[in-house]
Amino acid sequence: MKISWAELRRRKVVRVLIAYVIGAWVLMQIGDTVFGLLEVPAWAGKALVATLVLGLPLAVILSWIFDITPEGVVATDAADPPPTGRFEFSELGSIHIEQLDLGRPQLTPLVGRQEERAAIEKKLDEAANGTGGIVLLGGEPGVGKTRLAEEALEMGLQRGMLPLVGHAYEEHGAPFITSTEILEDVMRALPPEILKSALADTAPEISRLLPDLRRLFPDIPEPLELPPEQQQRYLFNALLEFTRRLSESCPLVMLLDDLQWADESSVLLLEHLVAQISRMRLLIVITYRDISADQGEPFKRALAQFSRHDFVTRIPLRQLSRDDVGALLGNLGGSPAPDAVIDIIHQETEGNAFFVKSVYQHLAEEGRLFDAKRRWLTDIDTEQLAVPEGVRLVIERRLQRLSEPTGKILILAAVAGLRFDLGVLETALGESSDDALEAIEEAETAGLVFAASGQRDARYEFAHALVRHTLLDDLSTARQQRVHLQIATAMEHSFGDGSKGAADIAQHLYRAGTAAQPDKTRRYLELAGQQALAAAAADEAADAFGKALELDITGEQRANLLNQRGVAHRTLGRWEEAGKDWLEALPIFEQLGAGQQVSQICWDLAYKYAWDNEMAKAEALAHRGLTAVGDEPSVARCQLLAAFGMCAGERKDFHLWEKHVEEAIAMAGQLGEERLLGGDILMGKQYMGEHWLKGGLHAETADQSIALVRRVGTPWDLSNALSAAFLGYLNNGRFDDVESNYQETIDLARKYGNFGAEMHAKITYGQVQCYRGELEEGRDRIKDRADWSRSVDFAWKTVIIGMQGLAEFWTGHWDRARQIAEEISAEPIEGTMAGWEAAFKMLLLAYEGDPEVDDLIEELKPRICVAGQENQLGSWCAGMALLETTAVLGRREQCASLHACAVQLDQAGTHVVVNLGLARKFAGIAAAAGGDWALAEKHFDTAEEKAEKMGNVLELAELLRWRAQMLLWRDEAGDRERARETLTQAHSAYREIGMTRHVGIADDLLDTLEPDIPV
Repeated sequence: MKISWAELRRRKVVRVLIAYVIGAWVLMQIGDTVFGLLEVPAWAGKALVATLVLGLPLAVILSWIFDITPEGVVATDAADPPPTGRFEFSELGSIHIEQLDLGRPQLTPLVGRQEERAAIEKKLDEAANGTGGIVLLGGEPGVGKTRLAEEALEMGLQRGMLPLVGHAYEEHGAPFITSTEILEDVMRALPPEILKSALADTAPEISRLLPDLRRLFPDIPEPLELPPEQQQRYLFNALLEFTRRLSESCPLVMLLDDLQWADESSVLLLEHLVAQISRMRLLIVITYRDISADQGEPFKRALAQFSRHDFVTRIPLRQLSRDDVGALLGNLGGSPAPDAVIDIIHQETEGNAFFVKSVYQHLAEEGRLFDAKRRWLTDIDTEQLAVPEGVRLVIERRLQRLSEPTGKILILAAVAGLRFDLGVLETALGESSDDALEAIEEAETAGLVFAASGQRDARYEFAHALVRHTLLDDLSTARQQRVHLQIATAMEHSFGDGSKGAADIAQHLYRAGTAAQPDKTRRYLELAGQQALAAAAADEAADAFGKALELDITGEQRANLLNQRGVAHRTLGRWEEAGKDWLEALPIFEQLGAGQQVSQICWDLAYKYAWDNEMAKAEALAHRGLTAVGDEPSVARCQLLAAFGMCAGERKDFHLWEKHVEEAIAMAGQLGEERLLGGDILMGKQYMGEHWLKGGLHAETADQSIALVRRVGTPWDLSNALSAAFLGYLNNGRFDDVESNYQETIDLARKYGNFGAEMHAKITYGQVQCYRGELEEGRDRIKDRADWSRSVDFAWKTVIIGMQGLAEFWTGHWDRARQIAEEISAEPIEGTMAGWEAAFKMLLLAYEGDPEVDDLIEELKPRICVAGQENQLGSWCAGMALLETTAVLGRREQCASLHACAVQLDQAGTHVVVNLGLARKFAGIAAAAGGDWALAEKHFDTAEEKAEKMGNVLELAELLRWRAQMLLWRDEAGDRERARETLTQAHSAYREIGMTRHVGIADDLLDTLEPDIPV
């Protein structure tokens, strides 16, 4: 072990050494005085000094090895290893259930249900062997769903499956409560080291739902920083991975009880897990009421989806038969019940298991079933049994027999919820623990409540929801409100600052109505909403903030709540609702001078409007945010400068964009914000290069952004930086970089839900595949994203669909290409890409020989790029498409006029014009059209070198055709023969890569070289 000063101090060696020296000095002084008075020989003093000196190393050694504690002398613990900054865990091996302390409850014998039990056994066996599934147990309240589900847990346990339980609650409360209870089960069941290995890298996300994990494992990192709308998906993926890993170590059987009451977030999580469940060793048993009126909308939706899967087994539970009722009564009474009792109870209860038990207990408590020796009465008069009509009346009669203190506590418990904490009740009542406990024990003996299993705290549960509702029916609204306040106050005291149970406290305060102080209700509702957002439960967050907004609050409080609800709506993808909340909050914040809130809202809305290609709105909001944050350097100003530059520059002026982006870059450097620089700022500069078609600037900025984000950014930042780079690399001719970054980008995009990154990667990689000669594969990849853009009505969809159209054009499917041209022409895009769809259609019509092409040429004239100035992407594409169109039509003068534009593009590093082709190819065509043969040859030679370096076989084939066209235009000695050879090569190249219609174009040109045949 390394001996350091810190380790010497930790083991108290330094303290012992100092104390020993001081003590030795004191002893020597005392010894010198005492020995002198007693005239002790001098050797005794020397012996004392020698002993003290020799004892020094011994004291040091002992202090290193041992420590004095309140428990006595113990060996000093070895030093903890230095923190690594990582959550270290080992590989998870097999988990043996028999070695775990699961604390399962003792179950009463299961009556009947043989067929249902057999069906569940079959599903358990399948799950234990690797084919997971779901069993849906539906039925009316009290029919015995939960008891059968508990039997499934026991049968699973016998097969070595880990049983886990989660409940949904009618009163809701904290989000993800069902999942949280299951995670708590896992946390209690598994030893810490096994739990740590099971959690592995999912621990940061799962700790959102289970904060106690951080007390058990303080080295858990913070959850990954993601945009709000991606947090829930990433949490769901983490929970899916955790479940998968755990099920690989031991099969699982999971009970989700009363799921008809599940909150939206819990149901969404379940839907996420269901997609993978058939490949896991997991059986999920779901109990629910099959009465539609009792089901929440989230569960109804999920239930409809579950029925589509073949791994889902639906078991409707019917009432017990007469024989089953007899067996149940025999179990309850300890011996077979008389036929008369069986008949009357079966008749009155119609075989509802809970009703049977309730009637039995009611009659037994009234002394109508047994004699003094607990034997069934044989002379029962069925007419005098007087079974109450309806289970509620039975429960009421049984509740009336309880003592007054017990009834008082049960009413309080009923308001608290289906499950309640004994400590909270004690605090609410202000009574001694013994009095409250005795009351609960009386109710437990009466079978009205039972202890919730597997809980560290003393928690109880009503035997059935009907017991709770019967108690609540006796309370007036005003009384219920007061009791809700009483429970909320008790919870606040029990949980300290109240943050632990904020959701439950907030619900009780809200239901307390005017009995509670509005400000306290607002505070807890806001806290509950914040906690729900932190747990990626945005639906519940929006609900909490919405309830707080109903209260009498100040303007500042309203703005804060609107802002937070806007974040919740954004997280759910409800941008329209988010925008309404934010735009209502914005003027209040501006009036308050809350620059940070104003800037964040403006940034978020500008981002949304830019994504929707509503640049004027985005620009106005970015400018509004800049006004609020002032001129001093700040992160907010830095972000907004980049946003304003992008939006204003995208609409108007490249130099305006450049000015603001460069200012943002300088400010980010001044602030030392490397992550911001590598992310939002340099990505803004990348998009500047993309939208104004500056391939060199785009690719160079992409290199800087990716390198910086790899060093200081998050995986989400990296997925964005990589995705923004793709078109830059394509336009710059760096196909290898597109290919090398593709899989990493796809993996990141799918893991973190970055659909924009996946879109950029797939489209660009598809284009590279087309250029590399893999036309069908590339076309299909682009089509996949085009179909996606149609399905979500993506604002930039016409560009993506147009790319599919060009791929169809290359593969020879000109009819499909024409359909796409008509489709995108009906929805022309605005902004820097305007003119894209018309340019594609114009080029296609030219090759088809359609006279309508002239109308499109006239329509595009105002958008055509101008040499010597900055042009937007749509203008550059319109210009290059017009260059090729006029060349195809033989309008050489008009084609030649665009030569300078093609050269300018290539000099700007845009060696490939999106998916129209090489800039040098276009320069060669224009030079040839203008009769500058030497320059055209030079351009074609350079283009050929570039194409070979890129592996651009499609453009190599195109260059052969256009070089032949140049020779035909020049028509000097030997040109026609050279043209024939070149076209023959083009014909073969087109055929080899599958450009079937282009084969025909080459053949048509070859036909013009055939000698005239005299008639």
